[in-house]
Amino acid sequence: MKRQFFFLQILKYPNKRYQIFKNQQQLIKIQILILQLICNKQIIIQVFSKFYSKKMDTTEAPQIIEHLNKTLTFTPYDVKWIPQTAKFVLCGQHPKATGTIQIHQLTKNELQVTRDIQHPKGIKCSTFGACLPNKADLAFGDFNGEMNIVDLETGKIYYSVKAHNTLVNAIDGIGGLDIGYGAPEIVTAGRDGCVRVWDPRQKAPVLSLEPSDKESVPDAWCVAFGNSYNNEERVLAAGYDNVTQRMVLQVLNLIEKIQL
Repeated sequence: MKRQFFFLQILKYPNKRYQIFKNQQQLIKIQILILQLICNKQIIIQVFSKFYSKKMDTTEAPQIIEHLNKTLTFTPYDVKWIPQTAKFVLCGQHPKATGTIQIHQLTKNELQVTRDIQHPKGIKCSTFGACLPNKADLAFGDFNGEMNIVDLETGKIYYSVKAHNTLVNAIDGIGGLDIGYGAPEIVTAGRDGCVRVWDPRQKAPVLSLEPSDKESVPDAWCVAFGNSYNNEERVLAAGYDNVTQRMVLQVLNLIEKIQL
């Protein structure tokens, strides 16, 4: 069997805000010049022609260049930057169907793996959305339908729950890291078509949205929190096969259903 190799690529995106601001200043100067020369239509035309006919120099445009790359021995499914650090976590699955969470330290010349946390099942998705400030707690969903929270400093899982019957497709968090208002919560979407909201302080789901048709169950592919602008308002968006749904958690009823 031919072995597959996966690569991790780090890209740099230069900041061109100063260049844009500089161009805006040039435009303001031209506008002032036009007002000063308002009586001379010929000069106005020449100024506009010179400004707009100038072709864009592609060397001044924002460019994405490769900074570092690294060969991997597993299939990567998700990557997240650790808040307020130059580190990121890489989650995936080994060929033997076990999972891994690698913590990579970004340096000038290379990527250093500072910790490699092994998991019995492959890992599909992760989030820091419910992580409290000054913490490094990663919530992740695996191929066995479990949702876990691991302390990256110790490498130990302190919260684990059977979230879905099978694969957890997507996960999101809110209430931590100054993201939105209210208590920290985690939402998961699974292959079983269910979307469930979890409070890390208890094992039972806060909310469970399950498909009405048990014979034809659509995958719940993606999920996200949002619109949390006070302690009472919180909106949940979930994407299924051919359907997008948006739920208001305050009243727990469906307010919008869109056929894609």
